[in-house]
Amino acid sequence: MKRVPLATYHNCQPIWFDIDVEYMQSLYPKLKWNKYTHKNGKVIPNYEYAKYHDDQLQGFYDTMPLLKHCKYRTSFVRLTGSELEWHTDKDSKCAIIWGLDNWENSCTHFLPEGQVGGNRADHVRKWVYRNAIINTDIKHRVIIKESPKIIFKISIENRDFDWVCKQWAKSYGGFTYRD
Repeated sequence: MKRVPLATYHNCQPIWFDIDVEYMQSLYPKLKWNKYTHKNGKVIPNYEYAKYHDDQLQGFYDTMPLLKHCKYRTSFVRLTGSELEWHTDKDSKCAIIWGLDNWENSCTHFLPEGQVGGNRADHVRKWVYRNAIINTDIKHRVIIKESPKIIFKISIENRDFDWVCKQWAKSYGGFTYRD
């Protein structure tokens, strides 16, 4: 098994556990998109989310034993425009994300802990990912080259990035997470 040092993946851990993208895309016509209001009270005009649940999705959640130990919520997310500004996620310590549309045309930028602005580009970590565990406690932004970017997201409220990565590595392999 390949060992992945913490210094490489401390904001974004790629995963190789796919979702049924075709099925998820077939749900789009059923979704009711809502505007997102950030924790600071600001409505984010280019961020919309939709809730949806059925037996097939529940079966998918049941394949992830770590979720039994988490308080979580799920949503489809649609990002439009060219950029989602610097932020941390509301009521979430980390998220498991699956790219559904235009994920390959966007890049997520993470600020190192303690840094407050964009400052030097070599200090900002950049990731283009399809499926990943993301540390949402760290300030990040998304640059979108082709919109809309649509993802499916499981937001974890009570467990941090390190815990989720360790549990994921135990359950699915593919990487060894060390802290």
